[in-house]
Amino acid sequence: EAPVRENYNSPLQRDNIHDWQKVNNTIITGTNPYSYTDTGVAENTQYEYKLEAVMGGEGSETLGTTTVETGNPESFEVTLYPNPSSGIFTMKYKGDISGIGEVNVYDISGRLVDVVEISGIDNRASDTKAGSYEGELMLDLTTLSDGLYIVNIGDNLQKRVLICK
Repeated sequence: EAPVRENYNSPLQRDNIHDWQKVNNTIITGTNPYSYTDTGVAENTQYEYKLEAVMGGEGSETLGTTTVETGNPESFEVTLYPNPSSGIFTMKYKGDISGIGEVNVYDISGRLVDVVEISGIDNRASDTKAGSYEGELMLDLTTLSDGLYIVNIGDNLQKRVLICK
């Protein structure tokens, strides 16, 4: 195997159903290990990448291939309304929230004042298109005093919303 050297033009290519396509038009430089982020991929799709070292006008050599499978993006949108409220909020969400588990509520000083467990969410019933889930949940914060609160939604998937009760 030929070593990858700085300033070699190393085009990364992705293979979707054995149709090789060049995915970058720039020289990958720096020191080993090299990295490249392909932003033109689709969800739930398997890609095979081939790295070629292009040696000026002397041709090219395939240095290796790897297979990558994309998943669903870990992003979602959340809106809490009405805001301000007497304590009953509607949490409208768009995206996959099945991995959230709980909603943490903090007072304005950052002290945890309430934890609301979220369970039994079946996003698949909302929409048949993967990654395009929409729904609503009720959030009861009537036990809290009037004031400003920070709502932190999720563990790994996080959104922060400022609410007024």
